[in-house]
Amino acid sequence: MKIYIDYKFTSNPWGGGNQFLKALRKELIKFKKYTDFIKNANTIIVNSHHFSFKLFLYYLIKSELKIIHRIDGPISLTRNEKFSNIDKLIYSFSKHFSDGVIFQSKWSKNKNYKLGFKNKIRNIVINNAPDKNIFKKQKNLKKNLKIKIISSSWSSNIKKGFKYLKYLDENLNFNKFEITFIGNSPYKFKNIKVSKAVKSKTLARILNKNNFFLTASQNDPCSNSLLEALHCGLYPIYLSSGGHNELVKNQGIKFINKKDLLNKIKSIKKSKNYSINKNLLVDISKVKNKYLNFIKRTSIDKPNFIFRFYNIVKFIFNLYLVKITNWLI
Repeated sequence: MKIYIDYKFTSNPWGGGNQFLKALRKELIKFKKYTDFIKNANTIIVNSHHFSFKLFLYYLIKSELKIIHRIDGPISLTRNEKFSNIDKLIYSFSKHFSDGVIFQSKWSKNKNYKLGFKNKIRNIVINNAPDKNIFKKQKNLKKNLKIKIISSSWSSNIKKGFKYLKYLDENLNFNKFEITFIGNSPYKFKNIKVSKAVKSKTLARILNKNNFFLTASQNDPCSNSLLEALHCGLYPIYLSSGGHNELVKNQGIKFINKKDLLNKIKSIKKSKNYSINKNLLVDISKVKNKYLNFIKRTSIDKPNFIFRFYNIVKFIFNLYLVKITNWLI
């Protein structure tokens, strides 16, 4: 088995999909299951709406090519309603080309089916996991007088929890607490410390200097930033939304609105031991194994050459019809 991930990777700070797929690729390379050349692959993993047009060429000429579609979102819920056409094209791509579908959380799977995903092929839910050689708990860190909370997001999308951060910035007693935000914010804060987005190794070092990780993102299917923080040993403070509840596995401090968040943070006691059960965290090597097992169990049922060509033409026509080809890589 040789796998190719049809995604334009970047080593710069980027979104959670890029970070997870890099970690997955690293594991596949380690076990000699990955190829850097799409022409040598017998399995291609496609991430959501990110794919290249060269994929269609190999779909056309290689009848034994297996296409696994990794779906997140729904994007119209993580961003806003105007992105609903992208959700429709994700479903269309999956219907015409995929042999198996991987959802990142049960929440994401249920929401996608409610919004119109109708593909009845084999599918599975596999949560993400971060690079275990980078995101891990460091020992013997100096204790601080203040309770330190951190939040991070590469995206400046308002639904990433920025209204909650703004509320805390205006209402929390910063003599007792310290909040740091890493990433790109649409707001300027008076009390919250802000740092630009950093690479993974630097982010892991910063995370380890804090006690709690705050995520207030709405409808986030499988927050990579939350998983990174959990693997660094931070205790989660999380909005009851999206896939957060699945990822924390009944650990952490859950809140439902701004006032609830403020009250929950105020109730944190420095003397109390806040720690997560690291045995509940999913290792990236186990995630890799789940991907490989799913791929092995997935059968190929490709139409003949003429129908494959027809599927490609129809799908590309739809892409240009809704004018979102700029979303492809």
